[in-house]
Amino acid sequence: GKGEEHYGDGSIFKGIFHDDHKEGIGYLRYPSMKSLEGYFNYKNEINGICRMISEDNGYKLSIGQWERNEMNGVNLFCWDDKSKYMGEYMNFIKNGFGVFLWDDKNLYEGFWLNGMQHGFGITKEYDGNEWCVVLAEWRFGKEVNQIEEGNEKYEVKVNEINKCKERLNGICKELYGINGR
Repeated sequence: GKGEEHYGDGSIFKGIFHDDHKEGIGYLRYPSMKSLEGYFNYKNEINGICRMISEDNGYKLSIGQWERNEMNGVNLFCWDDKSKYMGEYMNFIKNGFGVFLWDDKNLYEGFWLNGMQHGFGITKEYDGNEWCVVLAEWRFGKEVNQIEEGNEKYEVKVNEINKCKERLNGICKELYGINGR
């Protein structure tokens, strides 16, 4: 049934218990001003869709897929400075395809590895009058090669990125009722 559990570090869990284990929808609040709300399995692990709100560590809100107490799958992450990332995570780290919006004028749509841009990606920057769009190859967070329009790789990579973005938008719409950029 419903219950509440207090921990020595000051954390509090409120939610569903079954045989003295968290199992079902619950809310876990840490003393660090971080909270998790989601589905807890019989092993006391968060699995499924989870919402995390934090007032520390420079981030503010995350909603997305969790597995075995870790952010795994598609997540939307919003920081205090209004930066946003919508994309794939593995073990709390950006891995796979994602869209990062630094502000209302700059974004990156592409592939990530270990939290860094890695593979092909499109950057879009707005200078107040027009968008500057660049397709580039990235290695460990550094742009290594721009691909010019007309190059045989250009259309192939842009189509690959657009297909990944459509897949990401479909997942986000299905899971959260929202669209990515």
